[in-house]
Amino acid sequence: MVAPALRKELSAVQLFTLGFGCIIGVGWIILVGEWLANAGSLGTVLAFVIGGCGMALIGLCYCEAATRFPVAGGEVAYCYGFFGLRSAFVAGWIVVLTLAVGTAFEAISVGWILALIFPDISGPVLYFAWGEPVHAGRLLAGLVGMVLVAAINWVGIRETARLQDLITYGLIGITLACVLVAFWAGDWANLQPLLAAPPKSAVAGTLSVLAMIPLFYLGFNVVPQAIEEKGERVGSRQVTAAIVLAILAAMVFYVLVVLMTAVALPRDQLLGQDLPAYVAISAVLGSAAAGKAVLVAGLLGLVSSWNAIFFAGTRVLLVLARIGTIPEAFAQIHPGRGTPGNAIVLVAIVGSLGSLLGPAALGPMVNGLGTAMTLVFAMIAYGILIAPADGTSAARLLGPRLVKIVPAMAGLIAVGLGIVGLTQAYVGRKMFPPLEWLMLLLWAGLGLFFWLIVTARRRAMSDEARRRILFPQRVDPAGTS
Repeated sequence: MVAPALRKELSAVQLFTLGFGCIIGVGWIILVGEWLANAGSLGTVLAFVIGGCGMALIGLCYCEAATRFPVAGGEVAYCYGFFGLRSAFVAGWIVVLTLAVGTAFEAISVGWILALIFPDISGPVLYFAWGEPVHAGRLLAGLVGMVLVAAINWVGIRETARLQDLITYGLIGITLACVLVAFWAGDWANLQPLLAAPPKSAVAGTLSVLAMIPLFYLGFNVVPQAIEEKGERVGSRQVTAAIVLAILAAMVFYVLVVLMTAVALPRDQLLGQDLPAYVAISAVLGSAAAGKAVLVAGLLGLVSSWNAIFFAGTRVLLVLARIGTIPEAFAQIHPGRGTPGNAIVLVAIVGSLGSLLGPAALGPMVNGLGTAMTLVFAMIAYGILIAPADGTSAARLLGPRLVKIVPAMAGLIAVGLGIVGLTQAYVGRKMFPPLEWLMLLLWAGLGLFFWLIVTARRRAMSDEARRRILFPQRVDPAGTS
């Protein structure tokens, strides 16, 4: 009897929408005013362009790794090929943490933004978490959303991809409409000051924004998780294009929404606003109700990110189970739907439990997850730098010179981002240990528990068997094998 397999139905465009949709969320609506206050309009744009180019270098390392190992599994497969089983598990478990807890971030955020659109939805306060109230209506909205996203992923990859396409196109359409209105009706003189105002220097202001920006580019790494489900006509070049274009499109998106907000109102009228993008568009359109189009765009961005990271998280669990590092139950695929049912349930449970932490956990979630992922980025870059191309792939994306220069630069960028993330996350916190530490320690403990309970199965599986799972022989439509 042949074991159920994942369906191969994703197009190159759908790989792009998964990556782009996962990158774009709702945080830009809240923080754009802070960016403009700290760095000015030009300084903010420069920070996003610099940050986007840096993340593109890391994305190119993923593309190079995907060319050498054109298989599903993403970071798990790459780190196994470069370093071995333990490194593969560490990388994969960090990625699962980022994606699973990321679904909790989305669940908390969806209740918050729905309450902005429909104020009566908040409901009574159930309890306080870290000094912040947790409202019944917002919590219920997040939990219901988690169930719906899990159900969509349970139904099948075709439905998941179609939902992702629809949401992403809606997000792009609404945002572009708001940008065009702001550019037409706004005043370009409002872009002043172009750089940080005294007493902060232009360099310090731009760096303060740059320190936050890498967190807003995370998500492109969901594309490698979907390679096993790409259509037969989608080759390595299309996968590479999907990753790089997702990062560059996100950079353009952020630049446009920064300029949209900056030209709509003078800077002094934006400072101190909780939702500066909403206030700016409302002012341009002369209607608070019409300005809620920005909130709708944010909601679409949130849902697209939620759907994409949920999808990717289940696929990483699937790969970790297949190679014997977590219980085999998570490798089971529904015979009719072709989806990893148990992995879907685990991600939904982790996300739902995380959503109980309330709004106060949003900042620590972002800081902790972003910092953890920089370790994985550095591992991928270092692996490419030290490992020769092996027989898994006869072709390289990068040339003989760039294959050394790009990962070296990307590795330095990843290490630098990790240092910045640690500094920003833990300096000045009143709570000790910080929530980030508790989250990372709890997840490490769960990973160690899984690693230990599958010791017998892990030792019984040979390296050859794992390589057959991670690096099956296949012919790539683009010409690599």
